[in-house]
Order: sequence, then C-alpha cells, then structure tokens
Amino acid sequence: MHRAKANSGFQGISAEARAEPNQRTDLEREVMALYEETAVGLFRYALAATSDREHAEDAVQECFYRYMLRRRQGALIRRRNSFLYKCLREQLAIHLQESTTRHGPLPQDPFDDPRQRSEVVLRRAALHREASNLLTPRELDCIRLRAQGLRYEDIASALGIRCGTVGALLARAVCKLRSAFGCKES
Repeated sequence: MHRAKANSGFQGISAEARAEPNQRTDLEREVMALYEETAVGLFRYALAATSDREHAEDAVQECFYRYMLRRRQGALIRRRNSFLYKCLREQLAIHLQESTTRHGPLPQDPFDDPRQRSEVVLRRAALHREASNLLTPRELDCIRLRAQGLRYEDIASALGIRCGTVGALLARAVCKLRSAFGCKES
C-alpha cells in the first residue's frame, strides 16, 4: 500500500491529521482505515478523468468528507467503495461542467500533457484514444471501476445500473477491445 502511494504522487491527509491516534473517535478511525484502503485507487480514477491533479486530490478529499458527514448523521453505508466512487463521479461531473462553461471544453485525452512526451506515454495515449473511440462511456466507466477492484455489485451501485448490466457492459467492452487489438480468447 505504501509503495502505491509513493508511485501515485497522491498527497492525501496531512501528517497532523494522522497524528495522535489515541484521541480519535471510532468514526475517525473507520474513515482513516477506509482512506488508507481506497484513497490511491480513487485518486487514480479521478486523475484519469481529469488532467488537473489538484482537482483530483480535492475531489477525493470531498468524497471522504461526505462519507464522514453521512456517518455522523447516523447513516449506515453498506457498500463503502460504491458510495465513494459515486461521490467521486459526481464531483468530477460538477468540475467538468464548471470548467466547460468557464474555459471551453476540456481535452478528451488525459495523457495529452505536452510535458510528458515519452514513448510509453505516447503509446498509452494512443491506446487510450483508440479504446475511448471503441467503447461507450458506460463501458469505459465499468472497465475503470473494475480495474480499481470493485465488485459488480459495487459498480452497479456506483453507476446506478443493475448488476447484470455491469456484466453485459464489461463483456461487450472486452469483446470490442479483443477484436480491435487482435487478441485471441484465452
């Protein structure tokens, strides 16, 4: 887990907020444990959706803030990952809407940063563009969430669709990608 955090570059909660574990409430310990478990995955998902690193960090923090508020209000959140990813999608959608109205459309490809022009990044960007052109937005969302390790039930809850639809979308996406990239079924 610590290695993933170092590689992602995600700053997260400050050292002061992590200090003094004896003074934390049960709820704070619950949120910190959830944060340690899921923050890097949420951040990577947000960063893939927006090229704005600061906004990605803010969106992840907002998700945990909302989680904490809901729990303080006494809500029982059974599918915590689904709740967080759904909240993150809402935050990213709001940011996209605000950015589009203020600054015009955002670039479609999150890897179009001219400062990162290495061979690997160019190949990854080309694959991303090709996959984005082949797949529907729902299929892309399902693949991204599944790649983060979410179960079908969690993906369905996060996207507001049925579990069977998640399976169908993933199967369709895999078929499209296999045929486009010339992969044989294993």
